[in-house]
Amino acid sequence: MLNLYARVAVYVAALRHRDRGATAVEYALIIAGVAAVLAVVVFALQDVLRDMFQETCTDIAADTPATAPPACTTP
Repeated sequence: MLNLYARVAVYVAALRHRDRGATAVEYALIIAGVAAVLAVVVFALQDVLRDMFQETCTDIAADTPATAPPACTTP
């Protein structure tokens, strides 16, 4: 009976200390969290970002020769 108890205790202790694959899961959760925060920031600032890129495009188009095709389009 003591032998069975010892085997079960060793097996349970081995299960508690098994960390295989934990690092990959942790990194995946960190990456998912960063991606979620980035998506929220881009969604929240979409009007500001669109205006900023449109202004940059307009400034670049103003400095190009008149023979160049129009590059700025507003979606």
